[in-house]
Amino acid sequence: MTQENLQKNTSDQIDLSVLFNIFYNAKLEIFCSIVFLAILSNVYYWTLNHEYELKIRLKPINLFEAEAYTENNTDGYFSINAQELYSIFLVSLRDTDKLQQFVKDSHVLKRKKYKTDSDYKSGIRALADRVSLIEHIVTHEGSKDKTSEWGIVYHGQDDIDIKKFMVTLIDNANEFTRQFFITRYERKIALKAKYDNLKTEDLKQETKNAYDDYKRETSDRLAFLTEQAKIARSLNISNNTLETQDFNSSDTQILTSVKVDQPYYLHGYKSIEKEIELIKKRVNVSAFVPGLYAKEKSQRSIDQDLTVKRSKDAMDTAPLLVKEKFKAINMSGIDQTNLKLLSNTLTLYMYLIMSIIIGIILGVIIHHFNKAAFLQMLTELKKIQLQLKDTYNKKKS
Repeated sequence: MTQENLQKNTSDQIDLSVLFNIFYNAKLEIFCSIVFLAILSNVYYWTLNHEYELKIRLKPINLFEAEAYTENNTDGYFSINAQELYSIFLVSLRDTDKLQQFVKDSHVLKRKKYKTDSDYKSGIRALADRVSLIEHIVTHEGSKDKTSEWGIVYHGQDDIDIKKFMVTLIDNANEFTRQFFITRYERKIALKAKYDNLKTEDLKQETKNAYDDYKRETSDRLAFLTEQAKIARSLNISNNTLETQDFNSSDTQILTSVKVDQPYYLHGYKSIEKEIELIKKRVNVSAFVPGLYAKEKSQRSIDQDLTVKRSKDAMDTAPLLVKEKFKAINMSGIDQTNLKLLSNTLTLYMYLIMSIIIGIILGVIIHHFNKAAFLQMLTELKKIQLQLKDTYNKKKS
C-alpha cells in the first residue's frame, strides 16, 4: 500500500469518527427533532385530501359458469348467455341515474351528515362522478383477433372506504342485472299467458259462433226441406225423379250427367223427409259443425303446452333466482394492493424519511448551537468573575 493511499484511508477513518462523534454527542437533540418532525408530518399528512385510484377489471363469466344456463338455452324459450349478462351489467354502470342510485344504495354517504336533501343529492352526484368505465383492447396470443374488455375506475379522495365502496357498487350493478333478467323472464311468461288467454277467448267465441251458425243453417235447412217435402207430396213424387242422361265416352266407359238445376222436391218426399228426420235426431251435433274439430285441436294445443313449465323447471336450477349464486361478470384487481396513491402526492413513508433526515440535521444544529451558547455563557461568567476580582482587589488596596 502506498503512502498516499494510507494517508487517504487514515483521513477517511478520522472523518467518519468525527462524524460519528458529532451524531453521538447530539443524540438527544436528534432524537427529539425526529420525533417532533415525525408527529408533525403525520398530522399534516392525514389532514391532506389524498387522491387515489383503484382499477377493477371486468370480464364475462367463464365457460364453466355459463354452463349453468345450458338447460335454459336448450328449450329455446328463454336464453341467457355470458355476453348478454356482461352487456346489461355495463349498461347499468353507464347510465348516470342508475349509477347514482347504486351509490345511494351503497350507504357510504349518510343522510344525517347533510343539512338538506339537495346537499345529499349533490354529494351522491359528486361521488358518482369519481367512478368511470374504461375500455381495454385485448390481443390474443397466436391470433390477430382483438376483443374489448372493460374496467371500472375510482379516481378521487380517500374520505371513504374505497375498496368497500367499489365492491358494494359492483354488487348493486350485479343485483340490477339479475333483477333485469328476472323481470324480463316474468314479463315473457306473463305475455305468453296473456296470449294464450286471448287465443282461448277467441277460440271460445269462434266455437260459439260456429254452433250459432250451425243452428241457423240447420233451421234454414229444415225449413227448406219441409217445404220441398210438402211440394213432393202434393205432386205425389215419392222417389227421386231427377233426370239423368247416359252417354258413352268409349267402348268401355259410361258417364252419367245429372241436371242439378232442377227443383229439389224431385228427390221425392221419402228421401227429403228421411233427411229431415235424421237432422232432428242428431245427438252429437258437434260432428256436424264445420271447422269445430280444428278449433278443438288449437285449444288442446294451448292447454297441453308444457313450454312454460319446462322453462320454469330449467330456471329453478339456474343461478339467476338465487342472489348469492348469481354472477353477471368476473372481476379482478379488487385487492387493496391495487389501490394506488397518485404520483403527484407524497406517501406517508416519504414524509417519515424526510422527518428522519431533517431531524438529524436539525438535531446537530441545535446541539452545536446549544454548545456555542454554553461556551459563550462560560466566557461571560469568567469575565464577570474577573471584574468582581479586580473590584475586590482595588477596594482592599
